[in-house]
Amino acid sequence: MLLLSLIIYLILWLPYHFLIEPFFDLFPVVGWLSIPIFFAISLLIFWIMVFLIHSYKPDLKLFTRNLIRVRGVKWIALLTGASGIIVLLFSLSIVGLSVATVGALVPLAAILLANALGIEIVPKLLQEDVVPSRVVSIPELTKPQIPEDIVKEYKWNQNGKDYSLRLVIRRAIYEHLRAEPRVPSSEWSKEYVAKGICGEVRELAYQLIKIGNPFGTFAEVNFILHFVQSVITYRSDVGEYPKYPVETLVEDAGDCEDFSILGAAILKVMGYDVALLFLPGHAALGVAGATGMKGVYAESDGKRYYYVEMTSTGWNIGEIPPDYKDTAITVVAVPGLEILAGR
Repeated sequence: MLLLSLIIYLILWLPYHFLIEPFFDLFPVVGWLSIPIFFAISLLIFWIMVFLIHSYKPDLKLFTRNLIRVRGVKWIALLTGASGIIVLLFSLSIVGLSVATVGALVPLAAILLANALGIEIVPKLLQEDVVPSRVVSIPELTKPQIPEDIVKEYKWNQNGKDYSLRLVIRRAIYEHLRAEPRVPSSEWSKEYVAKGICGEVRELAYQLIKIGNPFGTFAEVNFILHFVQSVITYRSDVGEYPKYPVETLVEDAGDCEDFSILGAAILKVMGYDVALLFLPGHAALGVAGATGMKGVYAESDGKRYYYVEMTSTGWNIGEIPPDYKDTAITVVAVPGLEILAGR
């Protein structure tokens, strides 16, 4: 602390001793008037030194700041400053110390006392250069718009017993399939049945078997067919617009080919060989059956696909409406299933 005080004193006193004091010797100033005069002169010299450091030696700013702050124990600084003033005043009155020298020490004592009291005296030119931080505009984060899933509740009655199930359908898959271009009827079995079997269709097939618990192949197929016939409303399209099974399930409506595609998809998941049966102006479902079964069927590749009317309830496997009894039937079998990503 005393060393720093001495350094500060020398910084202020030496310019005075060699430059200013000779001037006062030639032109003496009366009494105490020399104290404020030298005080102002010493501050001017100090400011000039600060300006030179700021302009030509900025790397000395840190050292000079620490020097001025007089880092150390505050009470030592306070006692040093106070005792310095007392000694100077005593020396002035007893020893006859130069009044101008007292003026040189006044800034030193003032700095010591101010720092001891927590008042930091640092000229602006010596303060740390504040580099303005780059303003980065952060865009406001918005909650991603995720479309809500579609929840369907299906209720129907079969053989006097009430059934119900709940099916969650991803809106994304529904929107995707609805936007797909339509293909010719020769491709319906492959495109709408086989490729249309997604997770929702598989879940539907699983729930139907679980809640229906049918016994035997005939009862199992009839339970699935009755579900489709009961929960989907018949509505004819303007022109031919076949739907994927998910589309029909979401919209709860469709025409003959939509009923048949949905029924074929569910049964295909369950392991049945199925086909779409085409008649003039009409489409139906074909389910492969064993030789010896009764009913109307159409053969393809050595398999008998028994006719199933899907557009209304009351029709069993092998029963065909009278209007189509003597009509030629074209069979388009549903190919094996492919595992498609995202479906």
